[in-house]
Amino acid sequence: MQRDNFRCVHCGSDDKELQVHHLLYKKRDPWDYPNHLYQTLCFECHELRGELTDKAVDAVRIAIGKTPTKRLIAAVQKLCAEAMLEIEVEDAN
Repeated sequence: MQRDNFRCVHCGSDDKELQVHHLLYKKRDPWDYPNHLYQTLCFECHELRGELTDKAVDAVRIAIGKTPTKRLIAAVQKLCAEAMLEIEVEDAN
């Protein structure tokens, strides 16, 4: 929250209830991630972000419905590897 000047990174509010949004959860305690994987959000934007994430996941599921599993596995492995590299680079700093 301090990094984001105690403001919601989406709407800019500084007078609403602020929360920390985790961009990723994987094999760590929620507080053991590098700062770039956190966002300061007000309660309303955090709720909206959750709803939009759910809708995006559903849209991806529909879009990939006819994609061969072998291609999906390769794409997901690449995305996960890139995300984990981000964490490892930040951890090294």
